[in-house]
Amino acid sequence: MVAVRSSKPLGETPLSLALGHMSALAGAPAAKGSDPPSVQGPGLEGRGDGAASEQGSEATAGGAAFAAAAAQVAEQRERLGQLQAKVRSLRLAAVAAAEKQDQAASAKRSARQSRVKELHSQNTELARQAEVLRGETRRGDAAVAKLREVVSAREKAIAELRGRLEQAEQRMQGLRSDEGKRLVASNAGQQATILRRALAQWDVQGGTRRLCSECFAKADTNHDSKLEWNNGEIKQFVHAVFLRCGATVPMWGEMAWYKIYRHSDADGS
Repeated sequence: MVAVRSSKPLGETPLSLALGHMSALAGAPAAKGSDPPSVQGPGLEGRGDGAASEQGSEATAGGAAFAAAAAQVAEQRERLGQLQAKVRSLRLAAVAAAEKQDQAASAKRSARQSRVKELHSQNTELARQAEVLRGETRRGDAAVAKLREVVSAREKAIAELRGRLEQAEQRMQGLRSDEGKRLVASNAGQQATILRRALAQWDVQGGTRRLCSECFAKADTNHDSKLEWNNGEIKQFVHAVFLRCGATVPMWGEMAWYKIYRHSDADGS
């Protein structure tokens, strides 16, 4: 509530002055059944006319003060009505603002509750997915451990197979060496037999001498009745004799053939 205060003290307002003049004019009330006082003598009559005139002036002043007081009261009532209307407007605005704040707060609470529910749902889903992933991880770890065992077993088997393969290769090399030696010995024996038989048939008609003469004639490409080393006639002759006798030409290098040639050509012809 808004209190309306006057700018003047209560004793100085026009209303209080008007009430004071009215009280003075009315005077004290007469007693019941008594006659009104009479005025006698010329002096008293003149005094009565002056008092009446004074009382009329006071009445006029009191009426004016009363009118001013009534106007002030009306003005104050109007101001009071305006203040009351303003208070009602402010009260309605405050109530509307409070309702809006309550609605906003309620909307925020509802949004927060919805967000909390959503976060709780997401947390539940994440927890479920985490449990699924943990289960898959455990199964994956078990599978990895099993694969490691399988790989370890296979590595052991491969190591054993490699050891056996090395042993087999060593035995094979040994067998090849032995077989090679036997083949070399057998081949050398066969070649020696062939050459001895060719030498034994040297003087036989149509034997090795004739064979060598034919090979000599073919190897003598320049027909000078001699064979030379530098043009390859000697090597061609030896190869032809070996082949005609059925022997295998030795796989010797150039230097080995040349040494044999120098050893055989004792007179340098």
